[in-house]
Amino acid sequence: MALFLGGAVAVIVALTQGFSWEEIEEGMTDAIKTAIPALIIMLIIGMIIGIWIASGVVPGLIYFSFDLFTPTFFLPAVLIFL
Repeated sequence: MALFLGGAVAVIVALTQGFSWEEIEEGMTDAIKTAIPALIIMLIIGMIIGIWIASGVVPGLIYFSFDLFTPTFFLPAVLIFL
């Protein structure tokens, strides 16, 4: 809803600034064309993470990392990996 309202306000502002509807429409389609590859990548990453969680990869990594990193070595390990 906020995205729709923001777009409507942007259209009203553009019309008051003297842009024609065709220019506004062309700008919107150019922006959508630019954003689609990033949205597809985010969608694929979300699907992969969902599959990993459903199949037990993420819980398995968490479980085995608790054995690997004890509280004594956690902070130095974080400093090394960052």
